[in-house]
Amino acid sequence: MSGEKPQLIVFGAGGHGKSVLDTLFAEGKYTVIGLIDSTRPVGYEVLGVPVLGTEADLPSIIAQRGCNTFFIAIGDNFQRSEVSNRLRVAIPDMTLVTAVHPRAVISPSAVLGAGTVVMAGAVVNAQCTIAGGCIVNTRSSVDHDCTMAPFSSLAPGATLGGGVTVGHRSAIGLGSNVNQQLDIGADTVIGTGACVVSNIPPSVVAHGCPCKVVRSREMDEPYL
Repeated sequence: MSGEKPQLIVFGAGGHGKSVLDTLFAEGKYTVIGLIDSTRPVGYEVLGVPVLGTEADLPSIIAQRGCNTFFIAIGDNFQRSEVSNRLRVAIPDMTLVTAVHPRAVISPSAVLGAGTVVMAGAVVNAQCTIAGGCIVNTRSSVDHDCTMAPFSSLAPGATLGGGVTVGHRSAIGLGSNVNQQLDIGADTVIGTGACVVSNIPPSVVAHGCPCKVVRSREMDEPYL
């Protein structure tokens, strides 16, 4: 029927999924018909949205519901990238949407990739490029000319100065500040409250003020 909102299935029923649902509800572009989650039973509800099944159930769910539009709401960057890769193989014609809270501020010159969420109070400034599958969390700030590579993330309250590059799958922790014109390597985790004043290499954990590398990490190592 004319005027109906497109249907959407959200992948992930955890805490991050709850925040994504809140963003999608506020944005008001889609009707979220259900959740996919491997750890919660069918019928379990998050903010009134039921779990429809697991990833293995997707073919039957798509056939029954006639919906191949998704948002992947998994907080861990590596896991989110893996699910996205699997879905693209299993469902070649799927569509990933972008979710932007109406109380976020996005420059008209910024670019947001498919599958990215920008939550309430976040700012994405002039000529930033936020690639697909990224998280720009509550009250985080991305200043001019920054680049966030695919599946990277900013935790609530994190701030990037102008011209910062955040590498693939890297995570900037709660309340961290990254000085302008710096590079954060791929698969790196910056700890809570860090003050980053120099480039940080790939595949490390770094924290403190000033931020220092404390050890190496594997790309699939959990950090949440």
